[in-house]
Amino acid sequence: MTTPRLKSFTWRLSQIPEETSKDDILNYFDTDDRERIKVISLYPDASELGKLTATLLFKPNPDQPFDSPKRLPTAPEDIEIDKEFEGLTTLYCPPRGQVIAADVIAITGLTGHAFGSWAKSENFMWLRDFASKFGPSTRVLTYGYDTRLEGIDTSMTILADQAKAFLGQIKFSREARKCQKRPIIFIGHSLGCLLIKRVGNAMVEARDQYFALPVHAIIFMAAPHRGMNIKALEALVQGEPPQTLVRELERGSPTLQDLAERFPRVLGDIPVLTVFETKKTQTVEKAQEPYALIISDFGLTECQGPDGKWVRSGERVFMVESHSAKEYSQNERQICSNENHSSIAKLARNSNNIVFNSLRAFIAEILPKSIDALDSVCNYPLYIYISKYADTLCVPHQDTSDVFGI
Repeated sequence: MTTPRLKSFTWRLSQIPEETSKDDILNYFDTDDRERIKVISLYPDASELGKLTATLLFKPNPDQPFDSPKRLPTAPEDIEIDKEFEGLTTLYCPPRGQVIAADVIAITGLTGHAFGSWAKSENFMWLRDFASKFGPSTRVLTYGYDTRLEGIDTSMTILADQAKAFLGQIKFSREARKCQKRPIIFIGHSLGCLLIKRVGNAMVEARDQYFALPVHAIIFMAAPHRGMNIKALEALVQGEPPQTLVRELERGSPTLQDLAERFPRVLGDIPVLTVFETKKTQTVEKAQEPYALIISDFGLTECQGPDGKWVRSGERVFMVESHSAKEYSQNERQICSNENHSSIAKLARNSNNIVFNSLRAFIAEILPKSIDALDSVCNYPLYIYISKYADTLCVPHQDTSDVFGI
């Protein structure tokens, strides 16, 4: 059997003391691991004042392909390392003292990963590595949540519950950083797009102005506004409770109808950029024979096993057809991507990348308006509210350690 190439993994290191350098971080780890660790980014934590968050690229030892970097006992005790990337993670922040004109917040899709779903390769993740090209005044964050289908033991409605949790996370983060007025540009992929819409509809449900999000623009990538091909997803759940979640994405589902009816009224004239797929996606199926198990955090790239694992070896289908991916709002621009449903969000390191250049131009148009809005009190195109009842549904302040990795 041919031994697959060993993959490097991206890890998140959080609760790093302020004034720590990248070289200092390397000294947190075992000497044998340091030569296989590369600190890629180091920026202020999304929520914690006086703390930093870093992303590390770690190539494990061939004898221990799933091992994590070994932290020394001398490292600060409250340092946390993980590769799940749940909650908000800062991927880029302007230099200290520079005005931040807007927060760009990216939200992943079903069975996605808050970092890996946006990564073209183990060495390049455009939201982090090309973030400064959006404009030097933007802070870029990614939001991760549990989007697994296999193994979930609850029949919760993922959109409603996850939207409440997401709003709670943003409330905590922006209050901690005292940037409640800072404009937001959302980027959603697949299910993440519907989560953004569900957040918008929360404004309609609220009875008082408990919390407002100043959303200035939205970018939808492969959004299943009118449903998606759920046949491939049903194979993953096989009648288990997560099937309830999949049914929310079925064409004509009550959830999608509700979003479609109410979101346009909330959206108003908010600028929207829609990116839709033009290639079919190879579906997943159970492996029928054992394979070598090497999985990277940026997606399925090789046959994986052992027996019983899921591999991309099924038929090719359009997960979201173009008519379903378009919002058809009055202030929407539409561009096609020569990618499938998964790779549409994994932009390449290419200066001629049409999708990235379109995103950059779109955000550049928004930023001057965002800078002007920083000095105004309520000059936002859109307010999104949560009622006070939301606090009983979101993660309480004292219980955010698992989500924020602190």
